[in-house]
Amino acid sequence: MLSARILEAGSLMHRPYVRRLIQLCRGMILLLILWTAGAPVFSQDSSPPTTAENTPPPVHGDTDVQNSIPIPAPSPVTIMEEQLLAAGYAVFRDESIPRAVTALNRSREALDELAGRVTKDHPVVSYYESRIMLNRGFVLMSSGDNREAQSFLETSIRLSEDALEQIEEDLRSMSLENWEHELSIPALPAGREIHSDLWRVLSDSYMYLFNFKGTLYQMSNGAKLRDYPRKALELNPGNLRALLSRGLFFINAPAIGGGNNGRGIDLLKQLASSGNELLAFQAYAWIGSAQLENGNGQEAEEAFHAAQRIFPGTAWVAGLRRGERSQGR
Repeated sequence: MLSARILEAGSLMHRPYVRRLIQLCRGMILLLILWTAGAPVFSQDSSPPTTAENTPPPVHGDTDVQNSIPIPAPSPVTIMEEQLLAAGYAVFRDESIPRAVTALNRSREALDELAGRVTKDHPVVSYYESRIMLNRGFVLMSSGDNREAQSFLETSIRLSEDALEQIEEDLRSMSLENWEHELSIPALPAGREIHSDLWRVLSDSYMYLFNFKGTLYQMSNGAKLRDYPRKALELNPGNLRALLSRGLFFINAPAIGGGNNGRGIDLLKQLASSGNELLAFQAYAWIGSAQLENGNGQEAEEAFHAAQRIFPGTAWVAGLRRGERSQGR
């Protein structure tokens, strides 16, 4: 039909843009023939390696390659933060251990890339590795694999303590504010933020480890759950995860060890209104648990309902409603 129309309007053949179109089509056919003749063949079970050499840059909107803007590969820090967040959603919202494990495996791959850009013993590497170990321990604990969980949590403690020791040494000779610039790693938090969160990671690792330890261990290390989140918040008042850790200490610790349900609830209410969906969900759930323990049934139900409005139907909130507590989750 197209050929008939062109023949009927013979004058079109003499227009310059039509001749250019025909030449372009011929050129594309020739290139296709040449490429096919020399292209490697990939079976259904294999795929071409996605390297810089064979991956074209993405194009924004316009198909004109000259006007396209290449999108740089995401920083390994960005990937780790995204995957650690995805692991949290997998546990609390989706209640899917396999999804959480997949996300943590991806974060580990990004950590390996980060480790290739800085010295092996740099606190940044230990910081992210300690977070991955903490989250692995938490996921294993959630799935009932307590032996493996304990091993990962102990590794997280060792890594956090090593990183904090190194930072204390670095503070004598350098500022912690310009690590992103000094290390040339995009999206890297300021050293002060990492310093703060290491105290939080250390506190959370001990808190989860308490589930597997006896009374003597808990008495010997209980002050760490009180002091480490406080140190984290002194260094960075905006550390919301440290605020959660501090609130959990107050509602879980016995009164003789510094526990205070009312103070813990107040801290968790601050977190619930922070705008962070994942942390707000946990805050409301723990407020409900604390209110239930205080005998405030109506306040407990309000908090549980608020948590379920964020992530409906989670088994963990249902367990807290029944009075089933597991420290840290």
